[in-house]
This record gives sequence, C-alpha cells and structure tokens, in this order.
Amino acid sequence: MMPTRTLETRKLLTRWPSGDSKPVLLLRLTPDIMAERYGLEFSRERDDLDWRDASFFIDDVLGPVVLTWYGNAPVKGMDCAVDAGVGATAAISRLIDVLGLVDDDIVWRRDAAAG
Repeated sequence: MMPTRTLETRKLLTRWPSGDSKPVLLLRLTPDIMAERYGLEFSRERDDLDWRDASFFIDDVLGPVVLTWYGNAPVKGMDCAVDAGVGATAAISRLIDVLGLVDDDIVWRRDAAAG
C-alpha cells in the first residue's frame, strides 16, 4: 500500500539543533500504522529503558521529529519529540497538520506552559 503522505526521511539526523529534545505528543499509532500512512521505516534498538522502535523525519518548519515506540511501556503510544528550542504549541499544531491527526490519534499533548 502506498503511504497516504510522504515525509522527508532522506536527510541524516546527527544531533538536535539546540542540543536537546522534548516530547510534545503521544499517539495511539503503532510503528506499522506510521509506516503504512507515511512511508516511514522503523529500526528496532535497545536503549537504557528497553527495546524500542524508532524513526524520524525532517519537517520544513520544525526540523527533526523523532518517533519512538516502547512496546513494553505501561501506556502504549508513539512518542513524538522535537527540538527543545521549538515551542510546544507550535510543534503540536504543526504535527497535527502534517500528519493529518484527529483527536482519537492523540493520547497526550505537552502542556504549553511546560514549554
């Protein structure tokens, strides 16, 4: 099946522009759904928490967006992280638009007051 949207994944992500990242959304979308909808490829890796499936894309406005799924997490969801220098409200609005998200896709949103 062809992806419903195509995201920029050809650029290499070497580091966050500000030096750090922050989570802004947790989605109900699994790696399989994200791959089908957007043509993303996920890699399975182990970090200091557990096994995870991870991917990323580069948005023209937000810059790098990293997607992480921890299959054994108590609350299942696709974590969407952006550069720490990007405002949370702007990032959430942009991701909803770029990914074509609906309210049922979203488990959690970062509070604007939290940055």
